[in-house]
Amino acid sequence: MKSRQYSRKFELSIPRKELWNFLIETDKINRFFGFPPMTSTPSPQKNLVIGSWRILGFTMSWEEPPFEWLEPIYLFVQRNPLNNFFLKKTSLIFSLEESKEEQTTLEIALSLETASFLPNFVIEKILDFLVFKRYAHLLRFCEENYKTRKKSFTLPSPRPRLQEQILKNGLNQLKQKPVSQKLIPYLEQHIRTAPDKDCINMRPFVLADAWQEDRLEVLRLFLYATTCGLLEMKWEILCPNCRIFKGSVASLSQLKQKAHCETCQIEFNINFDQYVELCFSIHPAIRKISGEVFCLGNPANTPHVVMQLRIPPKAEKTAKIFLPEGSFQLWNRRDSKKIPILVQTKNLQRHVSIIFGEKPKIEVREIKEKESFFYFKNNTENEILVLLEKTAWDERQVTAAFVTSLQEFGDLFPSQVFGSRRGT
Repeated sequence: MKSRQYSRKFELSIPRKELWNFLIETDKINRFFGFPPMTSTPSPQKNLVIGSWRILGFTMSWEEPPFEWLEPIYLFVQRNPLNNFFLKKTSLIFSLEESKEEQTTLEIALSLETASFLPNFVIEKILDFLVFKRYAHLLRFCEENYKTRKKSFTLPSPRPRLQEQILKNGLNQLKQKPVSQKLIPYLEQHIRTAPDKDCINMRPFVLADAWQEDRLEVLRLFLYATTCGLLEMKWEILCPNCRIFKGSVASLSQLKQKAHCETCQIEFNINFDQYVELCFSIHPAIRKISGEVFCLGNPANTPHVVMQLRIPPKAEKTAKIFLPEGSFQLWNRRDSKKIPILVQTKNLQRHVSIIFGEKPKIEVREIKEKESFFYFKNNTENEILVLLEKTAWDERQVTAAFVTSLQEFGDLFPSQVFGSRRGT
């Protein structure tokens, strides 16, 4: 096998943070590129999954470790193909650097371990077509999209099939409800054009911010749209450790006292104040939604995680990251105990040193905002996945505790409120 490296640089008139928020939507990007959906199974090795997809009737499989990233400057993706004579390992690195105000230099670097007899110019031609030209097209689209909208990016997606008459009837009913009428076109547009991924777990407060509208009014819109047969509601259960959805129920009466997270290997008590979130999906009578997955390690699933790094056994790693003032916590998947990290404006210390062994050793817990440095040393015999996350939970959650306290929700869905009392 021979190691080969290829890279391209792009100068973009997009602020680095905005570009970062787009690049971590790897599931949407893979859909846009036309890649097939993926499936995954656990790997015998820790911190790995086995992914696969079917292309032209053939199944391709690979081992995939967790993505690594430092927000908003670095994203690393690695795959190790299985039973592939020509290709042993691939890695893709995105590096973002601020060049001027509202301008970013993006470098995409691709590293391969391939059969040594393959000519370099052949591989470069293939990569140029499969990777770099696709990203060039995507980035040009995003740049134009940002110039015209100056807010969140959207990617074109295939127009879904809709049951127009059912949709029309539901919208007519909704117009008779006590909701803000100016919000109804936003919802109709979302039902008609949003990609499937954005229609499975619709979060009212998140969409309210994207639409630049009042959060509570958008929540009321969703509740009444549910009574009109436009939407379905469900209660998503979040793991308190990784904060990822771990299951859902249609009614609060179906909630159990405890839940289990396969990723973190923990059992936890279900807490209405934080661990149960109200989400919505488009009613299947109007539009069929595909739950297919197009990226296994999608960083957009964990927006609260600002740093995720793999530390090999008996190894060291340093990281530079730009942090705002606030409270963070650092932990690893092998030990769910979280270490508080305070970022302050006036603090002159910029370095944090953490040694993982039988007990984590920390030299500094308070660091200066913006540019900060982390040093990690793994004294154990196993790889460690280190995460630095915001301590505060997402304020855009519509928790079960909040929504069931609303009189209007109780009037519209009395059985749900009764179910919440049974579950507590």
